[in-house]
Amino acid sequence: MKQPGKRNAFIAVHAAILLASAHAGSVTGAETAACYDAAIYARAVSQIAAGVPPSCEDCIVIQSPYFVDLKITRVWEGDVRRGRVTVLRMQHSKYRPSYQTWYLRRNTAGGFNALRFGDDGPPPRCAIDAEPPQSCLTPPEGKTLDDLRRETLHRQGSR
Repeated sequence: MKQPGKRNAFIAVHAAILLASAHAGSVTGAETAACYDAAIYARAVSQIAAGVPPSCEDCIVIQSPYFVDLKITRVWEGDVRRGRVTVLRMQHSKYRPSYQTWYLRRNTAGGFNALRFGDDGPPPRCAIDAEPPQSCLTPPEGKTLDDLRRETLHRQGSR
């Protein structure tokens, strides 16, 4: 007798890998990005996993988008204010909340993607007219990232 759950899990794993690959260059894995818009010194004060898509029942997720609230104490470069800012980041699990330098790239949703780099370190700063990459989390039409965050908090019970 066939077990449809195993086939769905196989397809879901490959779909998750393809989805992660589609975000290459913005916030996933150890890829390097072409440039960054801001370098800041900050600490993660809140991290909320956006979760897996509702259509993905038997998925094995390697990385998922997170809303990460950063408390910025110093701006090294770029147009971002000190204080609190929410960025998007693809990650496996919660990130340790110590102070560190974060590199940010403006995205098409009007916010920032947090970037990660390989051993070569960060790339150069972006030109002022550089096109922003796609946000690593795209809300459905008629909704905003803030709507998605609120819905996620509601589903998780406002931890």
